[in-house]
Amino acid sequence: MEAALARLEEALRGYGAPIVDAFRPGLDASYVSDVLRREGLSPHPDALTWFGWHDAAGTAPPVHADDGGVIRYGGETVLVGPWWMLTLAQSLDYRRMHLENISGGTEPYEEAVDASLAPEGWLPIATSEGAGELCLDTTVAGAAPLYVLDPESLREGPQEQFASLAELAAAMTRAIEHGHVVPHPHDSRAAMIDSSELPDDLRPLAYW
Repeated sequence: MEAALARLEEALRGYGAPIVDAFRPGLDASYVSDVLRREGLSPHPDALTWFGWHDAAGTAPPVHADDGGVIRYGGETVLVGPWWMLTLAQSLDYRRMHLENISGGTEPYEEAVDASLAPEGWLPIATSEGAGELCLDTTVAGAAPLYVLDPESLREGPQEQFASLAELAAAMTRAIEHGHVVPHPHDSRAAMIDSSELPDDLRPLAYW
């Protein structure tokens, strides 16, 4: 998996993605393990590798035009849009939010989700900023599959989005290297999946 993440980082660098210069240092595995255990999560090796690679990235302030309007958003945390990378702290905040909303029947979960279906072992690693979080299943042995956590995904039952983090990294790398990206609408320096002519095997990057 480390090789797949390194290749993704090189692809992002070649594209000129702002996240490359904004990456935070990775976190020590023992620290991540302790934090996850305190949250009631298993310190899955894939989670340790992911947050050991980088603890997401720092976000620069928006650049404003002379008239006060924003002319550039902070795309420093965009891996490949629609996915924005989360720090470990943000990841756990998102997890707590989803679990609280599910158990409390909070909108938009109130009509469709039984609290018993709450994916307590899922750890968000990226967000689409409104359409769901990409989560790593910490409960499995071996490579951890990834799922999208949102009300729709829980209504329909868990649908695997990627078989592993390595598969996710490889898909993002291929999308960049093969030109299946366009400038991100919130920050043109970052890459966004071009869904208009996306090969079937790359569709999980943009569809769920």
